[in-house]
Amino acid sequence: MSETGLSPQARALIEEYLTQVRDALRGTDLPRSEILVDLRTHIEEAATGSDGSPDAVRAIIEDLGPAEQYRETVEETAEGTAQTARRVLGVPYDFTLPSTAKFAARWWNPADPHIFVPRMFGVGWTVNFGAVAVRLGMMRPDDEDAMPFGNVPDRALVLAMVIPTLIAAAGAIAAAVAWHGLPAEVPTHWGISGAPDQWGPKASALGFLLLMGVGPVLLGWLQGFRKGTSKAVRAFWAAGTATFSVLGSGLIGLTIYGAKNPAPPGWWSLVIIVGALVLTFVMLLLMSRLGLRAEWRQTSEPREDKGEAR
Repeated sequence: MSETGLSPQARALIEEYLTQVRDALRGTDLPRSEILVDLRTHIEEAATGSDGSPDAVRAIIEDLGPAEQYRETVEETAEGTAQTARRVLGVPYDFTLPSTAKFAARWWNPADPHIFVPRMFGVGWTVNFGAVAVRLGMMRPDDEDAMPFGNVPDRALVLAMVIPTLIAAAGAIAAAVAWHGLPAEVPTHWGISGAPDQWGPKASALGFLLLMGVGPVLLGWLQGFRKGTSKAVRAFWAAGTATFSVLGSGLIGLTIYGAKNPAPPGWWSLVIIVGALVLTFVMLLLMSRLGLRAEWRQTSEPREDKGEAR
């Protein structure tokens, strides 16, 4: 069995049911990507909470009902639920609690052509990296239907989490080494010219940046990689922590440099932001490709077995 405790036969049953639900959702106005990721997460977590066997998966699927029945249930639920992303003066806002399904629908949704979509939580927009991949010719719009993150190899998920861990550790080490050489107050904001225009105590400034970079990484290991957590949840935890680790560690470096140099280059902060977005995009793209490749192997193996049997 894999690290998440599901046998190959159990995973095949999950994929078959998800495919049936996906087909049943075609032609509806429902958020298909969000529903499918949420459904996968529910089944995998429920199955790994038992013995992870095919019989356990069959029992869970029987409780959910046939694909058409599940679609009707989702439609009834959607009718009684207000849309999560609303707008004020054209600006979207969403204060419902973030979930893996929401992350999938907003951060990685190749079927949605919009690059800028409502944030998972708060006011404003975030980037749909799936749409970026489609625009760059790296993905197809219908690749979303394959729900690739549920098939990412376990080793790849661990490696994806190690990357932001190393970045956050580098920022923490840099802060510790530079601590005694820093003045009592350090820059906390820079103007357009690159010169610091706000200063604050180094303890609170660096403490906040350490919390930004290291905090999500610790939560990623504790919450995202606990036993029974689905692969989709782990994938999005790794990608999310990559964003914060680059921002936190990058700003720590900028703070240390700014404390010793009154006018650092103004493009440093832009490089940090772009670097965080690029790393997140690359990680999601690579995990998506690995998941798709694993799914294609799973769907081709039964056919090869049948051919050998004949």
